[in-house]
Amino acid sequence: MDVCSGFCSVAVIDDGITLAAKHEPMKRGHVERLAPMVAEVLAEAGLTPTNLDGIAVTTGPGSFTGARLGVSFARGLALAASIPAVGISIFETMRVGQNTETIVALPGKNGSLLLQRFAADGTPQAAPADFDADTAVQIIPDAAPFTVIGTAAEALLDMLPEAMRSRSLRAPHPEVNAEAIARQGAIELAAGSAPIPAPLYVRPADAKPQMAVNLSK
Repeated sequence: MDVCSGFCSVAVIDDGITLAAKHEPMKRGHVERLAPMVAEVLAEAGLTPTNLDGIAVTTGPGSFTGARLGVSFARGLALAASIPAVGISIFETMRVGQNTETIVALPGKNGSLLLQRFAADGTPQAAPADFDADTAVQIIPDAAPFTVIGTAAEALLDMLPEAMRSRSLRAPHPEVNAEAIARQGAIELAAGSAPIPAPLYVRPADAKPQMAVNLSK
């Protein structure tokens, strides 16, 4: 399931084949829609949660509410069905299928970019972080060709010197939906190295606690 990328998206797959799926663009209302959508998809597939081998969920980046909602729902459903749950980041999902060093670039705020670099074998080289035009060069490999992918790929390349851009490879923008998340989750569950889902927050929340007011004065 995915509620981090501007969609409410749920899918059930079996050996890589999609049995049922729903994808609805959504800016708000994930809380109300997620549980009914899970029930609809399971019913269409003729399954119940206890028939599943595991649950995969996007952990972020995305809205703070979406990340918390998806992770909490997935962990609760997995606990009730006595099956494992695995968390998959948007960065990890986009990197799938690449065979060079890869940088996944997503838009941040105020012109910044959210970036994560992966080795050719898919191993993360560092945690995802927030970069601007002055610091983006720090994530680029020293000499090897590298692939840039993601919704902010062009923005990242525009920040780099020509010598670095000339070593870059372009890849089609991958679709992020529950089917892609399920396939990646199945791989990680089969490998036995699946991380327990936890929200991924690359940058702190914009909201700040309200200042306490002393009403006695």
